[in-house]
Amino acid sequence: DSTLIATYINKNLIKKAYTLKYVDSNEFDESKIAEKIADSCGLDLKICEFNFFNYDINFAAERQLKLVKYPFANSTILSTDFLSNQASKDGIRMALIGDGGDELFGGYPRYKAMFLNELIKKSILFKLPVQAFKFIFDLVINYKFLKINKIINSKPNLERRLRALRLLIGLNNFEAHRISHLYFNTSDLVNSKFESYAVIKEFDSFFDDKINSPFSSMMADLQTWVPFNLNYSSDIASMNNNLEIRVPFLDKRILEFVSKENIPTLNLNQSKIILRKLL
Repeated sequence: DSTLIATYINKNLIKKAYTLKYVDSNEFDESKIAEKIADSCGLDLKICEFNFFNYDINFAAERQLKLVKYPFANSTILSTDFLSNQASKDGIRMALIGDGGDELFGGYPRYKAMFLNELIKKSILFKLPVQAFKFIFDLVINYKFLKINKIINSKPNLERRLRALRLLIGLNNFEAHRISHLYFNTSDLVNSKFESYAVIKEFDSFFDDKINSPFSSMMADLQTWVPFNLNYSSDIASMNNNLEIRVPFLDKRILEFVSKENIPTLNLNQSKIILRKLL
């Protein structure tokens, strides 16, 4: 998503790019890719090293409370705050980010899992019991069956998609959307009086089961996950550092374009089909 923005921006107006290097995790470190993209786009790239797991937890908690005033579940607000601070120190006052691209164009593994689940339900294979499918997935992902697990585990995106599919297989659209988003059990809550039912009911209200999957889930995420999590996190973190964040993918014209259900977003082999064509 950020690559597309870097490719098409006016280089006379924006000449610098920023990225985080997670020094404690190679899995999330995209700095090498960012270097290649910045070089091909003619942008000056600044790599800001961030050690998430060695971050002072007391400082992190104090900083997060200062930013949002109450506990907030998305820990990436800390890295966004760090990156915004680095840009602000360099005199940057406005930045573009790629938020919304995954939700608009089917980038998350759960969307591919929902897509594949629909294909399976329409095929003759669905006559197999759901537990049989899950057993096969467990065999392939977790055990040394024909060494397939080595291939899968070497490709994080493939592994995440298969695990997501195992979780959702056999479910209807609504159930698949809900289970792919709820990350807690009510029995684990510290506050036993928390009205989880009301929260879940409100969450469910954004899902339109008249729309085909996974497009229905993507549209629900645009109304929930994006404004109440992504936008909130980046806005709070950036404004506390005197930096204005703009989100090109949430332009009204793009939203209206994608809201047409016949726009292809993913298929069996790829996600973000339209964005890939633009690159």
